[in-house]
Amino acid sequence: MPLNPPAGLASARHERRIDTVYSRLFTQLAHRIACEAYRIRFIHHNLQHKKSNPKVAFFMLPPG
Repeated sequence: MPLNPPAGLASARHERRIDTVYSRLFTQLAHRIACEAYRIRFIHHNLQHKKSNPKVAFFMLPPG
């Protein structure tokens, strides 16, 4: 017999709350990855064309 109590309304609500927290974290992580990929692609594009653009210096900074 399992030691944990049967799943009631409270535990179901708790699990749903954990799911929303994890999905929110995953969404933020995916957004950050997309931003990083865009930034890297932008830098690569500008380096290929050898543009002397003042914006490139800003994008070359590490994130944060």
